[in-house]
Amino acid sequence: MKTKRHILSTLLLLLCCNVSQAQLAEFVNPFVGTDAHGHTYPGATSPFGMIQLSPDTRKDGWDGCSGYHYSDKVIYGFSHTHLSGTGCLDYGDILFVPTTKSWDEKDFSMTFSHKNEKATAGYYEVKNLGGQLINAYLTTTERAGYHRYEFAANPRSASIIIDLAWRDELLDCSYKILNDTTVVGYRHSKSWNPNHKVYFAAVFSNKIIRHRFDDTTKRLFLAFDNTLEAKTAVIEARVAISSTDENGAMKNLLSQECLRFDQAKEKNLQLWEA
Repeated sequence: MKTKRHILSTLLLLLCCNVSQAQLAEFVNPFVGTDAHGHTYPGATSPFGMIQLSPDTRKDGWDGCSGYHYSDKVIYGFSHTHLSGTGCLDYGDILFVPTTKSWDEKDFSMTFSHKNEKATAGYYEVKNLGGQLINAYLTTTERAGYHRYEFAANPRSASIIIDLAWRDELLDCSYKILNDTTVVGYRHSKSWNPNHKVYFAAVFSNKIIRHRFDDTTKRLFLAFDNTLEAKTAVIEARVAISSTDENGAMKNLLSQECLRFDQAKEKNLQLWEA
């Protein structure tokens, strides 16, 4: 009897060791709840983090409360705040849109396929957006969102649009380009929350060489100094937000380590595994 107990105890200890050594995040499926009336989003966030960085596929309607619905066929961009499971339409603040299109275009939505999507705890990616060979990768830390965009076609035309009027009724917005890599701004919107203010600070890996603000659509267009010899342009961005002011957003940004995307992804994985 004692021998059987010892064997059982040993087996239980070995089982516990194997579980503790496995990365539990790989068993998480963020797409659960993104269909039907689940109202969840598949994007990246951190435990108790400020940012919910996720793709936006739907502008309105009850099934678009989280900004994403699995039945949709286009992505409009990637915004930094999302509600999960509430059944209330709100957030979707500070939408980033990677594109190689002319800035004179009106529609910057991008078709996508679920076979090109991947999501785990704290990480999201989607490839070949809109047939433009644009790949998007998202992750977060506690106070910042990290974007990585790859432009395999037309790298010289690679741009990022910051859409300050996305989805909710816009009451006011502004932006400032502080230097050749840093943009700050805010948007004041009305939806479920009738007085919603979000301030942001964004730092880019590449120098901004040209910009334009469309006062009608409230879109800020940014062109970057991409390496012309490279076959693929890569642009990374680190973004923080605040509900207080632009200084608060900048403080949140500076409170995080100046990590490159892969470093932030690994740090976020460790946060989820802790």
